Amino acid sequence: MRTYIERDHQVGDAVTVDGIDVYQAYNADLQEYRMEPGKLTVDYQKRIGRSGFLLFNCDSDPKILTMAFYVGGEDDDEAQINAARLTQSCARECVIRIGSSRFEYAALLSGAPTVEDTGVQSYLLVTLTLYAVRRLPLVSLDFNAATIRLTNPGTAASGLRIVLTPTQKITSMQVGDITVKDLEAGVPFVIDGLSGTVTADGENRFADTDLTDFPCIEPGENEIILSQAVPTTLEYYPTF
Repeated sequence: MRTYIERDHQVGDAVTVDGIDVYQAYNADLQEYRMEPGKLTVDYQKRIGRSGFLLFNCDSDPKILTMAFYVGGEDDDEAQINAARLTQSCARECVIRIGSSRFEYAALLSGAPTVEDTGVQSYLLVTLTLYAVRRLPLVSLDFNAATIRLTNPGTAASGLRIVLTPTQKITSMQVGDITVKDLEAGVPFVIDGLSGTVTADGENRFADTDLTDFPCIEPGENEIILSQAVPTTLEYYPTF
């Protein structure tokens, strides 16, 4: 461990980016953070008599997560290097966790950081602004029934991964409103509404479906009907 870390003292909440502790890796100590809602777009019409509304569509942009860090180093040059490394860690899609909260943030840097001199030697104030989705960790549930019911505690619709692992070869079956073909015994067939792929044994199997939209899970109660009972795993992130 570097000697200046030994002399230093972390004040802010612990922050990890893709599982990496940014204080230990970049001497980045969280000063503050805030989450702001994204822009909400609503398509509506007033009801006759102006007594209510007809809602046609409602959509929102990603939330904005702003994080400010005091970033230090053994000298001014290393502080600059640590600031650059902290920024680079968020430049691609990443998962951020803050303190003891159960929430995690799927995030992407929205632009260049703000880097300010703190007036303290070898320390900079680095502010990152990120697009973010607030969610709980991945939920994975196993079923073996033709009718699957599950409750999503999230408040927003989110992608759903459906993994079918038949015990015998299946020529064709229905999964909700999706037809899937040529399922091999013991080979997971994955309709992945998280990554936007359809695969089996590492191969692209999109052509073996009549998929028009990838599956998602709505807030609250959900039901998926299969044309036959097959061992099925459902995975999703409760999203807020």
